[in-house]
Amino acid sequence: MKGNIDVISGNSAGIVSEIVVCDRQFTMQAHKDLFKYDEDRYIVERSQLVGILSGLAGQARKIHLSLSWHGMLKVSLWSENISLSSVLFLLKENGMKEEDTLPFKEADIEDIFHVLYYGKNYDILRRICNTAKRSAENNIGGDLTSVACHLVGGPDSGIVASSL
Repeated sequence: MKGNIDVISGNSAGIVSEIVVCDRQFTMQAHKDLFKYDEDRYIVERSQLVGILSGLAGQARKIHLSLSWHGMLKVSLWSENISLSSVLFLLKENGMKEEDTLPFKEADIEDIFHVLYYGKNYDILRRICNTAKRSAENNIGGDLTSVACHLVGGPDSGIVASSL
């Protein structure tokens, strides 16, 4: 991608109605399975997710983010580098009690997702999707671009939480 969405879409006006940004092939496939968008609407970017999103300001009316746990955390925190302490803060900001975060003090960030998902803590996962939505909208254009966030659990699980 050369910084302009019409490289992806072929749209000469430079603004498309909807695009989908994914951070892995499996997150793209999960979105395709549910929403059935054309191939040219998808951008897969793993390493510079926040940078790509920043570059999309004003390029689309609606952006779907179909992301893994790490991708969703990056967008929620609006940072390419996430730390355990920032994830714990995010969990507390999204309704998790301090005492419920104690088991995660030494955890791997990926393990936190599995505990939330298999523990059926879907409300926290949805809230994190909504935090990512607000973060993206605030950082890429607010009123001009709406964002929908979809959290994909893994290669075989599909979308497990969403801001919709």
